[in-house]
Amino acid sequence: MAPATDDINPASTPVQERDEKKDTGSDTAPGAEETEKVEMVPADMASSLPTEAIRRIWTKGPLIAVFCGLFLMNFSMVFAASSAGVYDPYATSHFQGHSLIATANIVHGIVRIVGYPLLAKVADHIGRPQGFAGAAISMALANVLYAACRNVETYLAGGIFESFGDTWWTITEQIFIADTTSLINRGFLFTLPESLAALPTLYAGTYLGEHMLLNSSWRWGFGMWAAIMPFCALPTIAIMLFMERRGRKQGITYHRLPLRASAGVPEGASLRTRLYHILWIKLDMPGAFLLMAGLSMTLLPVSITGRRNTERWSEPSSIILIVIGVLTFVAFLVWDGKFAKNPIVPLRMIKNRNVLLACASVCLIAMSDSTYRAFASSFLQVAGGFSPGHAVRIDNARRVALNLGGLVIGVAIRFVKHTKPFIIIGCVLVALANGLPIYFTNIDGARVANEAALTTGQVLLGLGRGFAQIPLQVALQAAVPDHEIGMATAFFLSSSGFGANLGNSISGAIWNTVLPRRLGSNLPESEKSNAFAIFRSIVIAQKYEKGTPIREAINLSYRQTQQTLATASLALSAPLLIMMLFNKNVKLQQEDDKRRAAQTQVSEETEVPQSEKQAAPRSTVV
Repeated sequence: MAPATDDINPASTPVQERDEKKDTGSDTAPGAEETEKVEMVPADMASSLPTEAIRRIWTKGPLIAVFCGLFLMNFSMVFAASSAGVYDPYATSHFQGHSLIATANIVHGIVRIVGYPLLAKVADHIGRPQGFAGAAISMALANVLYAACRNVETYLAGGIFESFGDTWWTITEQIFIADTTSLINRGFLFTLPESLAALPTLYAGTYLGEHMLLNSSWRWGFGMWAAIMPFCALPTIAIMLFMERRGRKQGITYHRLPLRASAGVPEGASLRTRLYHILWIKLDMPGAFLLMAGLSMTLLPVSITGRRNTERWSEPSSIILIVIGVLTFVAFLVWDGKFAKNPIVPLRMIKNRNVLLACASVCLIAMSDSTYRAFASSFLQVAGGFSPGHAVRIDNARRVALNLGGLVIGVAIRFVKHTKPFIIIGCVLVALANGLPIYFTNIDGARVANEAALTTGQVLLGLGRGFAQIPLQVALQAAVPDHEIGMATAFFLSSSGFGANLGNSISGAIWNTVLPRRLGSNLPESEKSNAFAIFRSIVIAQKYEKGTPIREAINLSYRQTQQTLATASLALSAPLLIMMLFNKNVKLQQEDDKRRAAQTQVSEETEVPQSEKQAAPRSTVV
């Protein structure tokens, strides 16, 4: 394994000189303010000083408090998502659109892919508390739309707001943790808020979902979160605002550079000029539009097959959309690579091997996972005979294992101080776990495996993902300087979202093509005319009594289709076994020492008087 110090060398950054202080001509009077005046430069200017000043403010006490706030919000987010997994098949079936689950997932995924880099761009201009507040409002609005929707289009719109809010919260949280922690502890702290929240809520949420379906409705199940989520976000926002005020009192301030100033808008510019500099140059909206259009026209026609015609993907209109989508995506790559001054996706980062492999690996992991999982709940309910909540709980075993695995690996990384061994273990587990469902979904062509076997497979997959993804993200962040960590993290998360999106598209194409064919060939002649109705709604599929020839034919069709998805999932994860060998090992202790030395040099070169340094609050690097 190659040493990290030779392989990963973040670009050196210029030191931002402190403004010259005015000479007052007198010594500091007793009792006068003696705290260090640290003026943080904008994140757009490459410097180690912002990270140093942020860590000086966030000592252990405030960090513990804010992590409690993050835990509370993550608790509500995972609780809501877990219960929503029970509602989704019934809400979409209510609008005769069950087969659109994969399409909805793709639309939501596209929002995440574009949202991560865009929100990372503006994160340092709007502030952390404002980012958390905007995310909470967006998620609350999503649940209002879910609860009040009268058609599947409004339901999908709610998903867009939910994806945007979740993305906003996630990227703000990840950047904040990266700002305030060292590399050696980052793997553990990245997973801590969500993992602790997920362990009790993943299963409790399914019981809540079942309870709401039996005693109320899926509308109320969504609607109650519109009030709960903003309330749970308040502690985090309040702590952030308090710490900003405390920093100003201590003289440790961060002057956020407005978007207008960072975009280079000249004084007295017209509205058109301001919009041009902010939207076209700074935020790279042309790149965002090309990316969104390319993904939409490429992925949606593939997944949407089956809503009215299972062979629709082969029609000229769909083929034209796919071709235009591919060309648009190529145009996006050319634009961001050659012409964009501030590309939405920083292609220059791909030149670093660990960045490229981390993003490619997490993309394949997410793609293989989502290919199998998109219709797993429906499959378990129909072919496995499980209740809605029970089916989601089996699937949630993966998330519980992922969160536990992430915590374990985060702690292990702190002591082992290397990344590559865990990446190899994780990738091997992912490939193994993706192979098991090929057997579990259709044992001897007659039945689904029992609950213990299905859960074991999901646990292995979750552990594999946790073991691989955490060290991959830490290795990626070690490969870039501090001021680029936000964008690198967004790139990593977008790659995961792109993989999940592509996996959902593959899943939708297979499901919407294979299942109708299987139903058409397996159903008795007298029921073949009902094949399309059965395909569109799991409610109709479950109405047929168990043990009857019709239900057995339906179950067989579901098993065969899900087995095809499992085979595709294994094929997608196979390249990980080769890619894992090319990751460069990162020696985290050496990398942290190197960054601390660079920050110390920055502090010395800012020429802060010794008397002020002694009075400054002590920095805590967690």
